[in-house]
Amino acid sequence: MAHSQALNYRNTYAKDILTNALLFLCCWLTAVLDFDTLMYLPLLTLISHYYLTSSNLVRDSFTFGVVFSLGVMCDSFLYQAGVYSFPGHDAPLNQYSFEFFHVLGALKAGITPEWVIVLWAAFALTVSRSLSLVCRMGNLSLLVVPLLGVCVYSYARALGSIEFADKDLGILFGVWFLLTLFYRSLIKSYDGKD
Repeated sequence: MAHSQALNYRNTYAKDILTNALLFLCCWLTAVLDFDTLMYLPLLTLISHYYLTSSNLVRDSFTFGVVFSLGVMCDSFLYQAGVYSFPGHDAPLNQYSFEFFHVLGALKAGITPEWVIVLWAAFALTVSRSLSLVCRMGNLSLLVVPLLGVCVYSYARALGSIEFADKDLGILFGVWFLLTLFYRSLIKSYDGKD
């Protein structure tokens, strides 16, 4: 009896992880391919799945909030610093004067585009699920996750959604390395596993 319950738990867990990863991929594709309203459908499905399968709503809500906020702040900072740009998005904040009439434009331009914010919401929903498997790979995750991050940004660049120079790939790797350290510590604090 105990063996069949353990097997059932593993199957359910594997399905939840796979569903989480596939829904994130759908979010990423619809956002990067510029399907403005369509990107919300997989995001809402991912949010529903995330909370319906949660074993600890407080912890998962905290994880979502921290990862989402950190991600949007990192991308906004890199955007403002000129590491990358988004075709069709307003100029970075540093190109605006701080006259009264420019305040609204500056606020809008100060953060990344809406589709990037949606992607960070989707990504934040993977940290305690599908991404947690990668983060538990020990020190190998400090290479794998940053490389995946750079690959994802590079693929978005190939699709014309983001622009950055090849020389900035090292900066992206470094940012993702630091983010991975943080995500690993967050995941370890929940279950004590490496």
